[in-house]
Amino acid sequence: MTLKTFKYLLYYISNTSKMPVSRIRKSGNSTVLVLPPDYVEEKNLAIGEEVEFQVFRKANLKRLFGRGAHLKLDAQKAKDELRKEW
Repeated sequence: MTLKTFKYLLYYISNTSKMPVSRIRKSGNSTVLVLPPDYVEEKNLAIGEEVEFQVFRKANLKRLFGRGAHLKLDAQKAKDELRKEW
């Protein structure tokens, strides 16, 4: 994993709390993605309205833990560098 990838993962994890979380379900022969009612209300969506969307898998922190160990980065320096960019 490169430093750039690691930074992206940290950015993604820190911003995923703002996105609605939903579960993919099966309904008959179709696959359904159910949107939370507060999100539908916030975005003023109507039933039957056509929308575009992008799907991200929910981050599995257990899988990510320790993945950056081979980078041999000083944690404080990495944190300071990330703060400069944000």
